[in-house]
Amino acid sequence: MVKLNMDKDYILVDAQFFFAPMDESEPMGKAISISFLDKYPSFSHKEEILQNFEQNGLVLLDYEITYRPLKQNDDLAPYNVTKH
Repeated sequence: MVKLNMDKDYILVDAQFFFAPMDESEPMGKAISISFLDKYPSFSHKEEILQNFEQNGLVLLDYEITYRPLKQNDDLAPYNVTKH
């Protein structure tokens, strides 16, 4: 289990992003769900993700984001947390 310094600078984010179809033959767009850690209150990682979508030609139609504070017993291993 990876532990992160609980200095209240990080928040857990669950996000669903909904994209327009890439071309006319695609009847529906794509949707992806991701979970990640972000810096509070800047939310800089979310901004990087949104810019990455735009740079890759994806047209974001809508998104839904849920935030929650980290808990002491959260297992952060799936989030590939590294110390810098």
